[in-house]
Parts: sequence; structure tokens; C-alpha cells
Amino acid sequence: MAIPIISGVLGAFGVEAAKEMAGAADEVLGALFGKRASEVLEEVGARLRGYAGEIPPNHDLERTLRLIQLSTNLYLLRDYQGWDEADRFDTRTATPPPFITDAHAWLRNQIGLCPRMTVVENAPLVAEMERALDALLRSGNPTEAALSRIAAMETAAWDELVTGAGTPPPDFRARFFGEVEGTPAWRDILRAFLREALKDKPRVKIAFDISRLAALREDTTAIGHAVAALAGDTAAMRATMEAIQAELRELRLLVDRLTRDLSMSESEKRALVSDLARVQAEQQGTLALVTGFLETMVGRQIPPEQFPATLFAIARDWRQAGERIDALSTSRNLSPRAEALRDQARIAHAAGRLDDARQALAAMAAEEEAALTRLEAHAAEIEAERRTRRTSLAETKAAQAAVEKAGLRYREAAALYQEASALVTFDPREAWQWLLLSADVLEDHGREYGDNAALNETIARYREALALAPRDRVPLDWAMTQNNLGIALTTLGERESGTARLEEAVATYRLALEECRRDRVPLDWATTQNNLGNALGTLGERESGTARLEEAVAAHRLALEEVRRDRVPLDWAMTQNNLGIALAALGERESATARLDEAVAAYRLALEERHRNRVPLAWATTQNNLGNALLALGERESGSARLEEALAAYRLALEERRRDRVPLDWAATQHNLGLALWTLGEREGGTCRLEEAVAAYRLALEEYRRDRVPLDWAMTQNNLGNALATLGERESGTARLEEAVAAYRLALEEYHRGRVPFLWAQTVENMARAKETLGARETPRLHWQSALEHAKAALEEYTRAGAQYDIARATALRDRLLTRLASLP
Repeated sequence: MAIPIISGVLGAFGVEAAKEMAGAADEVLGALFGKRASEVLEEVGARLRGYAGEIPPNHDLERTLRLIQLSTNLYLLRDYQGWDEADRFDTRTATPPPFITDAHAWLRNQIGLCPRMTVVENAPLVAEMERALDALLRSGNPTEAALSRIAAMETAAWDELVTGAGTPPPDFRARFFGEVEGTPAWRDILRAFLREALKDKPRVKIAFDISRLAALREDTTAIGHAVAALAGDTAAMRATMEAIQAELRELRLLVDRLTRDLSMSESEKRALVSDLARVQAEQQGTLALVTGFLETMVGRQIPPEQFPATLFAIARDWRQAGERIDALSTSRNLSPRAEALRDQARIAHAAGRLDDARQALAAMAAEEEAALTRLEAHAAEIEAERRTRRTSLAETKAAQAAVEKAGLRYREAAALYQEASALVTFDPREAWQWLLLSADVLEDHGREYGDNAALNETIARYREALALAPRDRVPLDWAMTQNNLGIALTTLGERESGTARLEEAVATYRLALEECRRDRVPLDWATTQNNLGNALGTLGERESGTARLEEAVAAHRLALEEVRRDRVPLDWAMTQNNLGIALAALGERESATARLDEAVAAYRLALEERHRNRVPLAWATTQNNLGNALLALGERESGSARLEEALAAYRLALEERRRDRVPLDWAATQHNLGLALWTLGEREGGTCRLEEAVAAYRLALEEYRRDRVPLDWAMTQNNLGNALATLGERESGTARLEEAVAAYRLALEEYHRGRVPFLWAQTVENMARAKETLGARETPRLHWQSALEHAKAALEEYTRAGAQYDIARATALRDRLLTRLASLP
């Protein structure tokens, strides 16, 4: 609010007013600054004249206060810059610091460049100054409120200065807020200016008193209006009191009527009337509402002494019931009848008609139950149709998968079967069926294409399928899943150098056999026995003993008792093939050939059912295995007929085992072909067969990678070394022999003695033979001594395994090396 005052009062902070004010402020400002106030204000006036010439009078209090605030800033800047040394604030004498220059420009803009000064307004800050000034007028000494107002003004003035002139130096900020001892703060300077402006200046006080009286007159007018309104309210209040008294009389009559048969004192009845009135007021209800409450208590035979607590409990519950009724909003998609019943319940509750509310809500519940029943019937129909559609889609996905599998697109087929399983999760049996097929097809991919990652996925998928076929609910499905899991573990275990997967496979098959019993499901039992034999046979090939191999043979023979040729000819042929593998592994460790002859017979039986035009890959597998047994026999015979038969069997197998179709099986047969060629090459005078053997091994290594099938890679490196060593024996140089030793060393990086002792022993013996030949050409003692150590180490493992044929061969090598070393000078 603008308050006009006489020009002599501060004179709009013109020069004359400044002088008049200085005369009264000498003592105070002198104590603050160590200077007379006249000196201070003369400097301020000079500064202002420098900005705008002679400042004209201005009787507007807000502008006057604004000038006092800006002058406070000006004085503080002057004190900081040290006007007593040089007028550094004047840009004509010296270059001041950047902040002083910016502050100078800002102040010129705020005060205005006239001839007629136009002060830039800052209404919030001036309002704070007015409130502070008013507080100072009310008390001779600054009150806490006035000091608080001045502190708020100080912060606002600082913010304005920073915004207008930029961030001041830290030491100036300390001076501004009074953090430098002995230096007055902004608030001190402002208070001095304000207090001295009012000291002994009755015109100023009169101006403020007039302002305050005007405000008081306005307040008095407002009070008059309030008194008039209160008079009207009093009449209304009298009418209200009369209505309340009437209601209290009705409540007393109600209490007297309903409690006449109860023993209640007059004071108890008055208290009950008071409680009923309170509840009625709190509930904003009618007399009928509290009547219903009292009737409920009396009807329930509540003792009078419990009336207060029971009444308020009923009122609380009634209020909550109303809230719940109100919550029955239309957002619940109620039928029109249900909505109407809800509204009836709401009206009955508001009127305190308990029975009516109860009946309305009961009818509403019945209406909603009927609607729910109809909806659930539709939902059941929808769910049935949804399941039918999902089942149909799953079957379509399965048909797609079958087509993909026929095209050898195993991964695509596995994904489709998995999708089919996910569609029928509501039917665990069907979901299990599709998931099992998904894992089976993925296992085909991993086995045929050498994809170990796919085999790992397969194992995970079988474990997932086990969760869909719990043993206690579907034991045979669980056993089948265990069997298939064992197959994946065996396939992966055959490619790894460790035996953990194979051991797990054996354990898995044994678990399956606990449920898959011979008397219950003889063919499934036989299948699991056959698979168990495969895992045991693979483990046995890596061990020095023959116990696992004997177990494998026994498992296959048990399987053949149920898998008869006249019943399941292809399964019978598969089991004959697997029996042949176990027999051949045993035969290779014996000096006699009976087991090998049995293996050949088993393979030939298998081929009677495994026709090329019927099951080409199975036929090729048996041809390959037959070649292995013939090769083992041929190595022990002086003639080459068996070896030629083996060579022919391998070449036949390669006609179906193509690299693009089954790369790992192709590599296996290439490796075996190399063995046959090497064995024949050893018996022939030329090197043609040996060179073919080296080429076959190198081809096999293109698919038999160390990171993929480490043991097969090591086996091929070992046999490549054999072919190179034989070639080296027929050449005058040592290059081939050195290559052979390097190949053996590579093989031993995966053939660890603790993991595959028998294979390790065979490779060590082969290295001893290569070094024996090297010793005959250079540094004999060095090579022969190393060869002797290798031969002795191999003999230790052969003896532990009881491999008589290998023992005899290694013993002969050892004795020959001892003789050679003894002959050296």
C-alpha cells in the first residue's frame, strides 16, 4: 500500500533529505563506521548526484524505501573498495575489479539515468522493508520479529545483487553478512538508516500512524460486519437450540419407552440420552437411526452397563457399512437391477432402516450371484474352446516339426515341438510328450552334426521334461525321460575327455530301470539295458581294466533276451551292433581272437536286418564297426585278407556317411580307413598306402577338432603319428619321425594317465617305438633311454589292465631297448 508523506521526510532520499537525516544519525553511524553520519550521507548523496543529477522530491514511500536499500548496497560497496584511498568505484580514476564494475553498472540501472530518476521496482523486497519499519515503530528496540524481517530483507537484497551484478568475491560476501569482525553488515547499515530516518521525525511517524489507523479503520469496519453477522447467527442459533431441545425430549421419551423393563437410574438414562444424541450428531442421522441402535441393544439383551460401549461400537460398524455400500460404485459393471438395489440399500442405510438395508443387499447379492453363475458358465465354455484350439494348434506345430525333421532341419523341428509343448501347459502329459520330442530331435542334431552346444540344450530340455512327468504320478514316462537323458549324456560324454557325463549317464539308466521293469514293460527295459551297455562300454574303453566292458557285454546280452528278431528286428539289429562294439573292445585287449570273431559275427547278424535301402545310416554304422573288428583281427594275422575286408567295409560306410550329412561319423570312418591303410602299408614295401593313411587322418582332423571332441582328436593325432613313424622308418632322414613324435605329444595333452590310462599307455608305447627308430639314426643313448622309460610306463598300465596281447608287445619292446643300450660303448 502506498503511503504519501511530506517531502521533508527523507525527501525521496534526495540530497537535502540526506543531510537532514545525517544530522540525526551522527552518533549511531559514527559508532558503526567510525565516521560521522554527515560524511557518510554526503558521500551517498554525491554518488546519487553522480548517477542522476539533482534527485527530485518523491513522496512515494515504497520508492523511498527502495532507495534506502540500494543506498545500503552502495555504501557497502564503497566501504569494501576503500574510498578513503582512491575513488576506485569511479571508472575514470582506475580500473576496478570486474565485480565492482558490474555492480556499478547495475546500480546505475536500478536508480535510473534521468534528469528525472526512475527507480526500478522490487515489490517483494520493499514489502519486507515496510513490515520491518512497522515493527520498529511499534517498539523502541528491535523486536525478534523485526530482526527476522530484516534478516529476510538481507537475503533478498543479496540474491538481487548477485543476480544483477554477478557473483561477488568471497570476502565481500563475508562483509555483506557480517562475518568479518569489526565491519558492519548490510543489516546493520540498513537498520541505522531506517532508525535514524524515524528518530525525532514526527512527520514520518505521523505518516505511518495514519497508515496504521486507516488499516485499523478497515479492520473496525470488518469487525462491524462480523458483529452484524453474529447477530444474525445468534437468532439462527436460538432456533437450532430449540430444535435440539425438542430432539432431546424425543430421545428421552424413546429411552423411557424402550428401557421401562430395565433397571436403570435417572442418571443412567440421562447419560444414555446424551450418548444417543452424540451418535445421532456424529452419524448425521435421524431419530429412526438411533432408535434402531437402541432397539438392537435391548433386543439382544445387552446389559445397561454395557450400553455406552455397545452403542458406540454399533455406530462405528454402521458407519463402516455405509462406506462399503457407497463403495459399490457403477465401475463394477452392475446390471440395472443390481444398481437399483444398491441405491435402495444406500437410502435405507442413510435413514437408519437396518432391515430394509439388509433386504436390499441380500437381493443385490442374489442378483450378482446369478450373473456370476451365467458368466462362469460362459467362461467354462470359452476355456474349453480355448484349450481345444490350443491343442489343435499344438498338433499343427507338431506336424510342421515332423516335416522339418524329415528335411534334416533338426533345430527348426525342435523349436516347433517346444512351441507345441508351451501351448498345452494345461495338459502336463501332452506338454511332456511334445517337449520330449523336442529334446529327442535336438539330440539327433547334436549327435549327427557334432554340435555339443545342442547336446547341452538337449540335456537341459530333458531335465525340464522330468518336471512334467513326476515319478510318483507317471513312473513310466519319468523312466522314459531318464533313459533319453542318459542317451544325451552318453553322446556328450563320448566327446569329452572326462568321465563325469558317462558316470551320470550310467546312474541315469539305473534309475530308469527301477521303474522300467522287465515284468512290466519288457521292451522298454531291454532298450534301457542296451543303452546302459553303451555307456559302460565307453567307460570301459578308457579304463585299464575290463570290468566295465564285461558289464557292457552282459547288459547287451540281457537286452537280446527280450529284443527278439522276430518281434522287433531293427531293435534286435541295433543291440547286436552294440554287443559287437563291447566284444571288439574286449577282444583288442586279449591275445586270443575269440571275442573279435564274436564281434564280427554280431555285426554280420545286425546287417541282415540293417539294410542299406531301409536304414542307410544305421547300415553304414555297422559297416564301420565291422571294419574295426576285421582290422583288429587282420593286425594279428600274417595275411592281408581281413585288412582288405576292413578297407572295403570302411569305403562302403563312407558312401552313406557323408561329411555334409554326419560330419563326426564321416570323420570317424576316415580315421578308421586311415588305420586300415596304415596297417596294410606296414606290410607292403611301398609307401603309397602309408601316404593315403596320412591323408585320411588329416581329413578326419578337419572335423575332429580338439575343442569339439578332444579324445577323438587325440586318438587321431596318435594314429597320425603311427603312419608318420612308419613312413619315417622307410626314409633316410628324421623329418617324418620328428613329426610323429610331435603328433604323439599332442595326443598326450588330452590322453591323461589318470583319466584314460589305457589310451595313454598305447600312445606312450608308440612314442617309444618312434624314438627307438630315431636312436638308430642319431644320439642313440639319448633316444633309446627315453624310449625305454616310455616302454616301462606303458607296460605298467598294460599289466594293471591284464591286457595280455599288449603286455607281450610292450615287453618285447622293453627287452629290445635294453639290449640296444647294453650294446653301446
